[in-house]
Amino acid sequence: MYFPFFNSDCPNKEPIVDGDTEQFLGATVFGLNGDEIISVIINYMATGASYRIMQQALPVHPTVSELLPTVLAGLKPLSAE
Repeated sequence: MYFPFFNSDCPNKEPIVDGDTEQFLGATVFGLNGDEIISVIINYMATGASYRIMQQALPVHPTVSELLPTVLAGLKPLSAE
């Protein structure tokens, strides 16, 4: 089972996480400084770490990456449509 996140607060950031292993499978990020967010997610993908590790991390301020813990807090199961 995979968990995407999408809402009106962060409409252009959509990480995909494996529901069993909690590992990042990828992400869709559009917008200014999207490369910054992707570079953070790539590091977690390379290590196989759970998204929960990133969710509890203290990101550098001010950066776009500091939104990631908030985005990850809203992960929801992907519908089977």
